[in-house]
Amino acid sequence: MFTAGSREVRVALGYPNARELAAGNLGFRIVARLLRAIPGIRVQPFFLASNRGRARAATCIDPPDLKLASTDLVLFSLAYEGDAPHVPALLAAGGLPEFARQRRPGHPLVVGGGALAMINPEPLAALFDLFLLGEAEAFLTEFLTTWARVRGGRREDVLQELGTLRGAVAPMRRTHRVWSRDASPLRVTAEVGLPGGPGEEPEQALTPSAAAPVERIPWSDFGASASWARMGPESDLGDATLVELARGCPRRCRFCAATRIYAPLRECAADVIMSAVEGAAGPGEKVGLLGLSAGDYPQLAKLVSCLGELGVRMTISSLPPAFGLQSVAERLVQGGARTLTIAPETGSDRLRHLIGKPVGNDAILRSAALLGRAGLRGLRTYFIIGLPQEREEDLRGIGELLGALRRQLPARCTLSATVNAFVPKPQTPFQWAPMATVRDLKERAHILRSAVPRTVRLRVKSFREARHQALIARGDVTWGPRLVRMASEGIGYAAVLRAERLRADTLCGAIEVGSPLPWGHLLSGERERQLAREWQAVNAG
Repeated sequence: MFTAGSREVRVALGYPNARELAAGNLGFRIVARLLRAIPGIRVQPFFLASNRGRARAATCIDPPDLKLASTDLVLFSLAYEGDAPHVPALLAAGGLPEFARQRRPGHPLVVGGGALAMINPEPLAALFDLFLLGEAEAFLTEFLTTWARVRGGRREDVLQELGTLRGAVAPMRRTHRVWSRDASPLRVTAEVGLPGGPGEEPEQALTPSAAAPVERIPWSDFGASASWARMGPESDLGDATLVELARGCPRRCRFCAATRIYAPLRECAADVIMSAVEGAAGPGEKVGLLGLSAGDYPQLAKLVSCLGELGVRMTISSLPPAFGLQSVAERLVQGGARTLTIAPETGSDRLRHLIGKPVGNDAILRSAALLGRAGLRGLRTYFIIGLPQEREEDLRGIGELLGALRRQLPARCTLSATVNAFVPKPQTPFQWAPMATVRDLKERAHILRSAVPRTVRLRVKSFREARHQALIARGDVTWGPRLVRMASEGIGYAAVLRAERLRADTLCGAIEVGSPLPWGHLLSGERERQLAREWQAVNAG
């Protein structure tokens, strides 16, 4: 189907982090499987080398001899903001100009997709020829068919044709909204063309950003067949089969971008899932059940019963904090799920209601008691600090809730808590919220640590890494040159901002509601108004 003369079309599929992380990423594995199923395409995966030096861009690609410039198409699976600085390093190591404007005839197109692109592609816009916004199963074949038809033409003509596809964004054909450098609250003050290399003037964009919003493309046939992939033995899960119970989420937590970009909720019937699992995993092998809220899957009881009869070992990504199915919990534990995960997010009913997760502490404690009776050996919990409207009693409430959970669980069951800083994400009601400063977060963490019992294993994740995540999550197109400089010079976020006399606290601060947003081309007017109404409801609290 796809040939370049007498040879196969060479597609380089990149994951901008280590090979072992890619091995456990379901989205990356699904895209690789879809590509390999197309006749005439030869897929070459590539990753970030695990032994790289910060300033050694020429040696950071795995496999080290891969020449991206010699391939026909370069695709990136973009999952997480923390991977953004690795993209220009991989492009340079593969022999391609980092900036899209510097690529010439004969260079492959560089195309990005995945969660990061769907949430906000702007920080990476200067590096990519095209973004595809949506779920790969919905558009991959159409994109490749169109690309095969127009390839060989002028680069501008190819991008113009591909840019007409549903879910496609060609950054060179748009203007880009840029934050004011010193406004507080943040607001957009300019629209520019796509940045190029050092000393180059921004290119004149051909399409204004006031055009109709870009349509994100969901896979409408999810559930007609199972969405699954076999993980590599180098992944954290080992040689396991992961299968999606549902795409999307029945909950609408106000801090969560995933519930928005993977909407609407679609579920796969248990019989369809079992047909896939029976062909992929045998007795004693591991099957992971995935979903944004896997424990809410309505056929979970039937599915775990069938998996138990098949004799496979089971894991599940998470349970709702008020899980109430005793028999399901017992089957999960009997099937090998010795440790399970819940995410109360905060310690008080009040704040949990404000963030869109209206679950009471009493229900969470009843769930913990149920899991303990099922024979659970470990309970992992996840919390967020720095949330809008958070008070000191909410922080102390986390410690009180963990203490009460500890008392509900049998002595043999370990209890751990992982604490993340709140990061305001685009396309959520909290996109306008400020992120707490690192100093403030440290003070909140001190209060929290003093309240958490010593019998609980507490892990507070890096606040600086969370701040870096926020800078990219809400970044504009000016981040492209910064990321290139970080990769080429081996410097970090602080140094690159200091050189421009920019403050992270300003860029992570409150956004002026009603101001245009850099990612506004992904939002319809009605959707943005709905998010604003929710944000106002939180502030009215």
